[in-house]
Amino acid sequence: MKKQCPRCASYGKDTRKDNLHVYPDGSCYCFSCKLYIASPLTQENISNQIKKMEETKNIIVPEQETEINFSKLTTKIPSHVRNYLASKYIDPNFRHGTLYWDEKDEFLVYPVHDADGKIVFASCRYFGKNPEHPRYVNKGSYKYNPVVFGEEDKTNVVFVVEDFLSALRIASIKNPASGGGYCAYPMFGSIPYSSHMLKLTGLFLACAFFLDPDKRYDSYKYKMAWQHSFEAVDVVFSPKDPNDLTPLELKNIIETTVSDIERKLFNNYQYDNSKADLGSIY
Repeated sequence: MKKQCPRCASYGKDTRKDNLHVYPDGSCYCFSCKLYIASPLTQENISNQIKKMEETKNIIVPEQETEINFSKLTTKIPSHVRNYLASKYIDPNFRHGTLYWDEKDEFLVYPVHDADGKIVFASCRYFGKNPEHPRYVNKGSYKYNPVVFGEEDKTNVVFVVEDFLSALRIASIKNPASGGGYCAYPMFGSIPYSSHMLKLTGLFLACAFFLDPDKRYDSYKYKMAWQHSFEAVDVVFSPKDPNDLTPLELKNIIETTVSDIERKLFNNYQYDNSKADLGSIY
């Protein structure tokens, strides 16, 4: 549903009365002037949204804990899965850990360990032939520290993505300015943990939500929720999922986004300094 945007109308614009997009939950967003009108979501509405998300995307969101039970994990990943990873420029033995294969369930597994080396969470990408099987399945609890792929000490920006393969793809791209890889935080689902995001504010000046195209509206909601916690927050729009982009397409998007954010950070720094200089006059 579309309506006239009150902000655009106040400037004599939006004469066609279709700039303001009204979403099912009652919130509104104008893609022209960027006006956002939040919806007073109740806990029941949030639960219904999560349930609907699971039904439509077949993804277990992080809040739901399932038992970690693998028949046998091995580093011997079959050739067809290795070929898939190679096509995405992903090394199974990367800087932050190792990907494993669960032969029984045909899962590519990324495990998260606690301080004692015990697997407390695992995100699994299904590579079997059953078309009805969920593409991603999470096991365990992801309530520990956030997992960040890349070299956080060499960049100001972290990309927030849905799955570990998208994060690994971004981390494999070298940042020409720092020489290290770009950083990405996988939510292992479609909802960011507040505790994780708060910890990310202590590591990065800015973040960019890079979700699947059908999550564009959610990306904007997350941006509005966290824009006052980071120096800059951006949303990446792409017609394809991050995993479906070619290496060159992904590289161009990442570099352009980081360049735009760095420019915003620089302008903010210049503005803060100008205020400090004016204050010193008096």
